[in-house]
Amino acid sequence: MDATVVVGLLSVSVAAAAVLVARDNARRQELGLDQWLRDLRAWASEAIDVLSEAIYAWNETEGISANDKSRFIYRLSALIDSGRFFLPNVANEPINEDKTDALPAAYQGYRHTALDPLVAAIDVIEHARPGAREVLWELRREFVSIIYLILDPAQHNRRISKRIRSSRQRVSALLPNVPPGQNAVLRRVEERINKNSLKANYDE
Repeated sequence: MDATVVVGLLSVSVAAAAVLVARDNARRQELGLDQWLRDLRAWASEAIDVLSEAIYAWNETEGISANDKSRFIYRLSALIDSGRFFLPNVANEPINEDKTDALPAAYQGYRHTALDPLVAAIDVIEHARPGAREVLWELRREFVSIIYLILDPAQHNRRISKRIRSSRQRVSALLPNVPPGQNAVLRRVEERINKNSLKANYDE
């Protein structure tokens, strides 16, 4: 076989292998990002669950029991530290563990803003601040909003909708044009209940 042909075939093989490697690397990166988002979502969901439980365990006249207070502080503290694995401190200078007065690596610099509502919630629970239930409610909203911006569920749903274009019903449910609002949903449910009740009475 002519040397030129051999060189050409080798070049094609190398180029094809490079394309496959590039695709494989891109796929690995995509899977890594998806896994990170999945893990972050699970962590954030647990934090929301703890905040919600604290809100509804709070009694504005009697406050919260000592056992519940300890339990919520313990869980939030653990969530704050595990959250550092996803949302590390923003370093204001290079990490330096050689300094005798240096904080441990995970605690150097500034805490990520997503963790601030959880830290604030501990303060509210620990010191039983006035209007604690409403404050915790708003802290939960702050936390949800920060995580919402990080996860960007709207963009995620748009990506999914491109893969399910064959079903208009599914796409419209995933990407509704005009959200009906809680009052509209409540009216629709009540109307359905009344309609079913009338039908049942008619059938008797």
